[in-house]
Amino acid sequence: MPSLQPHSRNTDPISSYEAFDNLEKSGKHKTDKEKVYKELKEYYRKIGLPTSAELAKWANLDRYMVARRLPDLARKNLVERSVNRCRKCAISGVTAYEWWVK
Repeated sequence: MPSLQPHSRNTDPISSYEAFDNLEKSGKHKTDKEKVYKELKEYYRKIGLPTSAELAKWANLDRYMVARRLPDLARKNLVERSVNRCRKCAISGVTAYEWWVK
């Protein structure tokens, strides 16, 4: 499986580090991960393997927040991104990874 990107890269501006710190301190990072995990479990149980955009639309969550929290959950070994199951996303129309709960 390709490595998942860390929260920030060495080349990111200081504002990226500050934004992540604020997200952590506010507790929003944790609650967002919990929401995404809960919704992915439900989607997987009812429908199957979603792309991040499909999950976001189905759960009525911000598409970019979902796309950022899924790799966070994967780093915690709670979800997995399919490497061999890329397909055209029904929402974005581009080839995307599918996600599932471990």
